[in-house]
Amino acid sequence: MRNFKITVLLSLFCWLSVVAQKEAFLPSEENGVVSDSILKIYSADPEFQYVIPRQFSPNKSWMEKLRSWKNELIRKFQQMQNSRTFNIVLIVLGFVTLAYFFTNLGFRKKKKNALGDEYNEWENLYQKVTVEDTFLQELRLMEEKLAYREAIRWMFLRYLAVLESKGYIQWQSGKTNMDYYREIKNSGLETDYFAFMKAYNVSWFGYHELNQEEYAINKNLIMNAVQAMVPKNVRHEVE
Repeated sequence: MRNFKITVLLSLFCWLSVVAQKEAFLPSEENGVVSDSILKIYSADPEFQYVIPRQFSPNKSWMEKLRSWKNELIRKFQQMQNSRTFNIVLIVLGFVTLAYFFTNLGFRKKKKNALGDEYNEWENLYQKVTVEDTFLQELRLMEEKLAYREAIRWMFLRYLAVLESKGYIQWQSGKTNMDYYREIKNSGLETDYFAFMKAYNVSWFGYHELNQEEYAINKNLIMNAVQAMVPKNVRHEVE
């Protein structure tokens, strides 16, 4: 009888426990309200972040998303500004930018001056080769020094001066040899000019040292072409 009473009491206790647990997990239709004082206490903590779950967040328009992204970017930038490392990096970048600007500016000025000096040199040489007596005198000195590369350039400039005097090209120190080639409309002159230009480019720009035989061949070709347009006994200066 005593065991029966104990069994009944245990059964009753278990049933009441199950009922109490079910009631504890029943959903409530009322929304929980947190007082402002409690929120203030939590919000005072710097690690506290009040985040609305995504499923309860309203759908944002693209303008709102853009504004939110901009504000977040500004906030991160402001946080970076307060960082000492950011300030150091910013100073270094500024210094590198200024150094690059002034270095590049100086390089451009130097390059411009170098080009100007080169153009002036070519212009001076061109003015000298237009006078036949000066041309022949300088050519003789180059040949005595065996400076065949300089002599080929000297004769090629003379050839250009003659072409300009005949109206086949327009001389300009900044032009290339191919620019002059495109200006020539005479088919016979085109062939001669291209051959002379090739010999000049190989010798002068290719740093090819000509021997006496090679120089004599190129000299005869160029001088014959020059004298065919401007005979020696007719004109002493190319106008």
